[in-house]
Amino acid sequence: AAKAMQSIRGIRLEGNRSTTRVIALRRGASIAGSVFDCSKHPVAAQAVVLERKTGGAWNAVRTGKTSATGSYSLAAGGAGVYRVGTGARRSNSVNVP
Repeated sequence: AAKAMQSIRGIRLEGNRSTTRVIALRRGASIAGSVFDCSKHPVAAQAVVLERKTGGAWNAVRTGKTSATGSYSLAAGGAGVYRVGTGARRSNSVNVP
């Protein structure tokens, strides 16, 4: 086993790192932002869910995927408070007037 480990030293694995940061900003009637991994690299093709706060609960209203640069843009469904989620991570809340 030790010899097998020596043969892969120096290889850096990327792409399977967990998402650690989801950023969301209001852009007109849309919520846009980026998703980054634990090394602050953008995460491409990551599923994202736009959630709207209704009463005390968050409800999914739209889904999408990040671009090759880790960015996304999802249309808000009218005025309200939104956030974006990916897996267990959630963005800051964003108010759409």
